[in-house]
Amino acid sequence: MANKSFVDELKQYSADDLRLILNTQQDLYSPDELKLIEKQLENRIIQDKKDEEEFIKKHLPDEITCPKCDGVNPFENEKCCYCGHIFDKSKYYNVNYYLQEESEAAAEKETDKRSYAFQYVISFLIPLVGFILGAILLAKDDEEEKSAGKTVIILGVISIVIGTIISTFLIKW
Repeated sequence: MANKSFVDELKQYSADDLRLILNTQQDLYSPDELKLIEKQLENRIIQDKKDEEEFIKKHLPDEITCPKCDGVNPFENEKCCYCGHIFDKSKYYNVNYYLQEESEAAAEKETDKRSYAFQYVISFLIPLVGFILGAILLAKDDEEEKSAGKTVIILGVISIVIGTIISTFLIKW
C-alpha cells in the first residue's frame, strides 16, 4: 500500500524533478524506493517524448514556402516543385520552434493593445470632442475600442458636471 501512494506521488513530478531526487537525495530513500524512482523517471521520459511527438504532429504546417523562390509547396515535399530547392524542415520537428512562435504571438498581441490616454484627456478637457471620439469608438467592432468609447463619453459627462459645479460656485461668490 505504501508503494502505491509513493508511486502516485512520484507521478506528480517532472523528469527534471525525478533526476534531481536521484542525484541529490539518494540517502533519503531505500534501495526499493530508488528503483521505483528510476522506473518512474524512465516512464516520464518515454511519456514526455510521446507527448512531444504528438504535439509536433499536431502543429506541423500543411504547406511550406520555398525560401529560394517563395513558391508554396505541400509540406510533404522534400524539394520545391518550382525551383528544386531542397527544404530544411528540421526546425518544424523541434517543440521550441512552436513554443517560441506562441510566445511571440502572445507578445505581439500584448503590444497591439492601444493606449487611449490621449482620448481620455481630450474628452475631459473638451467634452464635445470627447462625445465625438466616443461615438466613433463605439461604432467599432473591437470590444476594447467600444469600452474606450464608453469611457471617453463618461469622462466628457464628468467634465461637464464638474464644470457646472465650479461655475455655480464661482457665480454665487
